Amino acid sequence: MQPTYTRRGAIALGVTVATATAGCLGFVTGDEPLTVAAEEATVSEEALAGTGYELERREPQTLNEEVSVGDQTREVEATNHLVIYRKEAELPAVGSIDAGVFAIVTTPVVEIVGQELNPVGELSSQEVLELVSGEYGSISSPEEIGSSTVSMVETETDVTAFRAEATVEGQTVDVIAHVGTARSADDFVIGVGIYPEQLRSEEEPTILSLFEAIEHPVSISADSND
Repeated sequence: MQPTYTRRGAIALGVTVATATAGCLGFVTGDEPLTVAAEEATVSEEALAGTGYELERREPQTLNEEVSVGDQTREVEATNHLVIYRKEAELPAVGSIDAGVFAIVTTPVVEIVGQELNPVGELSSQEVLELVSGEYGSISSPEEIGSSTVSMVETETDVTAFRAEATVEGQTVDVIAHVGTARSADDFVIGVGIYPEQLRSEEEPTILSLFEAIEHPVSISADSND
């Protein structure tokens, strides 16, 4: 049997699933969901120092979705992790605004009957941007303008750059967004950095340095979530 998934299912799951199902009898019979969880990722305090970016929050996101295995459907319960860093600045005629947002999403890879379901690997950089861009505001009309190669979680990764418009607190701002996805152990690690185009000369090298500073997996204590 060949497992299948839909693009709609992949997007509904956020950015989702991969781990071995060997021994998961309840999942095979349909009596229980397959439960998988990603490891968290972060940027170290040392790497953040001097950038102006500060941790805003980190949170798990547990999502349920059905996948098709042959002519059968099975439930997968996947826990992703989202980490958000922000930096503020004053822009002429705009006022106080996010000078930059850097988001990291980690999501588990799921393997069913020997076949990997890699919806993240199937998504384009623009689709990944659409999934995460709400952390900056309402983003529209993204246009790909180039790419850079960085070492992300010890993997040479293409980070795609987009020019777009964002609506933040009623203000329309031209922004630059960078998107990169890499495989690390049993997870996909996704980085998205967004900032006003006016600040590109300052923020682009900073954002690319944050991609290179992503650490995964990491052990984060519960009291460090504030």
